[in-house]
Amino acid sequence: MPAERLAARAWFSDAKFGLFIHWGVYSELGAGEWVMHNRKIAVPAYETLAATFDPTKFDATAWVALARRAGVRYITITARHHDGFSMFQTGATPYNIVDWTPFKRDPLAELALACRAAGIKLFFYYSQLDWHHPDYWTRGATAWDNGRPDSGDWSRYRTFMNAQLTELLTHYGPVGGIWLDGMWDKPDADWQLDTTYALIHRLQPAALIVPNHHQRPRAGEDVQTFEQDLPGANTAGFNTPTVVVDAPGGGGKRDAHSYEHYDRTTGISVYTSPSVRADTYYFYFDPLDSLSPEVQKRWQSPSEQEIMMAAALAGAKSR
Repeated sequence: MPAERLAARAWFSDAKFGLFIHWGVYSELGAGEWVMHNRKIAVPAYETLAATFDPTKFDATAWVALARRAGVRYITITARHHDGFSMFQTGATPYNIVDWTPFKRDPLAELALACRAAGIKLFFYYSQLDWHHPDYWTRGATAWDNGRPDSGDWSRYRTFMNAQLTELLTHYGPVGGIWLDGMWDKPDADWQLDTTYALIHRLQPAALIVPNHHQRPRAGEDVQTFEQDLPGANTAGFNTPTVVVDAPGGGGKRDAHSYEHYDRTTGISVYTSPSVRADTYYFYFDPLDSLSPEVQKRWQSPSEQEIMMAAALAGAKSR
């Protein structure tokens, strides 16, 4: 294994505290990243919504500065979630924030520059599951009749994904890693993960591969995630939709996918993963476009419980 990849693993294990930003077209509805599925929105209607996405108050420097003040060591942002909309400029599809929306800017490019300037590593979340692309065929467990044709070319879809991953790994400078999610929708499909993993490590040997596939670790993977669970316990049955988690200071308990306590005034849907014994602590939020005063106050004055949890994981004393 290359020395830079081993060093990246060691760094990640020591980093402890990360920020996970879920941000996309779904933020306009204030109901979480699963809203297209949960409300059974058809593809044409969602495409119309996407065409209105114009987060003019987005300020990458302000986001990163606030994260740095909170002690964040790395940021993971959704480059593409299950809705299939790309939050970056891509030549693989016009369905992206630069070509489809009036915003016409690449927020990931701006965020990459801000992160490098602040010394914070940037990870890209990338969904393997796609509720929009016609070639995501055959459909998976989360499929519904949303207006796509009942046909597609799976090999063409794999090529599409690898083309986008190539862009993410060659257009934005050094990347901390790629967080892959959604394979669980079609666990028996021919994903050709070996090819994808080799591509990632060839383009950026130090980029970590973080799979959220709910299976045993595979060759080529670097970090095992425990979404809504404790390491090794699998008490949640790997992310069942009935799991509830405590959200200290964020409105109590909520269903794992319902977002019933989403606060649209602050643009924040925060929870603390119950995997507090894991290596990392994620503070998660879904901004509308800018960081409101309420969000900034929360970051600058977190609850005592949050400070204690983050400090314990970071091996530091709370201040």
